[in-house]
Amino acid sequence: MSTLDLFPMARETADHLASECAMHVGAIVEFSRSVEREGRFSVTMKFARIHSFMDGGRYLNPWEECSRDAEGDEAKATQLMVERQKGWYGRRALFEGSFEHGKKFQYGALYTSGRALVHSKYGPFCAVFGSEAALSWHSIAWLRDNSLQRYVPDNDTFDVELLRREVGPHESRHYIAALKHAADIEAWPPEGWSTMLCGGDRFVEGIVVDDLLPEQIERLLADHDTWTDMLRANTAFLAGRADAVQCVKASQYRALKSTMKRQNVTITWEKV
Repeated sequence: MSTLDLFPMARETADHLASECAMHVGAIVEFSRSVEREGRFSVTMKFARIHSFMDGGRYLNPWEECSRDAEGDEAKATQLMVERQKGWYGRRALFEGSFEHGKKFQYGALYTSGRALVHSKYGPFCAVFGSEAALSWHSIAWLRDNSLQRYVPDNDTFDVELLRREVGPHESRHYIAALKHAADIEAWPPEGWSTMLCGGDRFVEGIVVDDLLPEQIERLLADHDTWTDMLRANTAFLAGRADAVQCVKASQYRALKSTMKRQNVTITWEKV
C-alpha cells in the first residue's frame, strides 16, 4: 500500500458528510449546530506531559518524546516506543506508518464543555485549544472515534476504506459528530450532549500535525480531586507540615505554575 495523506483525504469527504447530515432533522440538527459553534480541539494529559508541554513550549507526541529521550538514536527511540506503547505499538506503527507525516500526528478530542476526557485513563489535565488556533492549523482532520480501535482492529489490519468514508476536515467536525450520534441523541437531554460527545471512552478524534503551543490554549481543565489535592499539598508544604506524598504534589503544583508564568500563559482553571 502506498503512503496515504490523511488531510487531502479528509477534504475530499466534506461534501458527502454535509449531504448525509442534511437528511437529519430535529435534535440532531441542534446538536450539530452546537458542536459547530462550540467545538474545540482538546488534549488530555498526565502531569509529566502537561508540564513538559508548558516547559518546552511545544507539545511532543509519543514518537517525539521517545526521540528526545533517546537523544536522537532512532533504534533506541523505537525500542522506547515499543516499551511505552505496550500492546498498542503494533496498531500504532501500522496506522501512523501508512501516512505521510504519521509520526508527527498529534491526537485530541472534540470538546464543547464539561468534563472532557479528564480521568485516570487519559490524565487529570486537559488543554482546550482556542478556535482561532484551529483555524491557523494547516493540517487537521477529524475521525468518528478512536482511530486505533475503529480502523486498526489488529496489528495486521487497517480498514482504509472505512476511514476514507468517515474522515473529514475541520469545517466538517460537527457533521461527523452528528452522524456518529444520530441514532442515540434522543436518549440524551440537551444538557447532556457535551458528555455524550466527549466523556468516558466516547469521543470524536482530531489529528493535527501543526505545532501545538501553550499560547494557543483557551483554558486548562483539571480533575477536581487532583487539583484540590495539589492545592492542599502546597498549603501544607508552605506551612512546613507536608508529608512525603504532599511534598511531591506540592512540587508538581509549583513546577506547573512556574512554567505557566514563564510562558506568559493566562489560564482559567476549571475543576471538572
